[in-house]
Amino acid sequence: MTTATRAPRITEPNGDPALATALADFLREAVKCRELDVVVDEMVRLRCARQHDCRLCQTVRTGDAVRAGLDDQQIGKIDFYESSDLDERAKAALRVVDWFITRPVPADTPVLDPARAQYRELELADLCVHIARNSSQKIMVALGIDGTDHLDLDEDGHSYFDYDAEGTRTTTSRPDT
Repeated sequence: MTTATRAPRITEPNGDPALATALADFLREAVKCRELDVVVDEMVRLRCARQHDCRLCQTVRTGDAVRAGLDDQQIGKIDFYESSDLDERAKAALRVVDWFITRPVPADTPVLDPARAQYRELELADLCVHIARNSSQKIMVALGIDGTDHLDLDEDGHSYFDYDAEGTRTTTSRPDT
């Protein structure tokens, strides 16, 4: 059964919800970008979660990616992707994640050339939008509100979610693969 959930809302200290509204609007619209393969998109989301040390985001999995075949063995390779047997398409995307998060400068040739060889320009734009979307959890991490205490976890310690057509996150039971 799928139910709608709400992420914690961030407001400015004076209580003005404008920032929260703008962020929620961006996140909802960003998730509607569907150029990336759902498995690569989930690997990107999890790499961002690990780079930002978001406990919540490291705990949840997207149902679409699990249904498409992403498993714990592949997920375990994300931290050491360069030396793993992940395909070059996944590695190129994960390099872009690391560059995007850690270097606020134009991409250098060793990052961009392999990414361009694997992805169309629209896919690369989508990749960057998704990295920005998946980096929003850094706000929660910085404020110490990235906990998993409100999640229903399965026996492996994971919770699953999907997005509806409007870009709203919904919880779901463990998808059958």
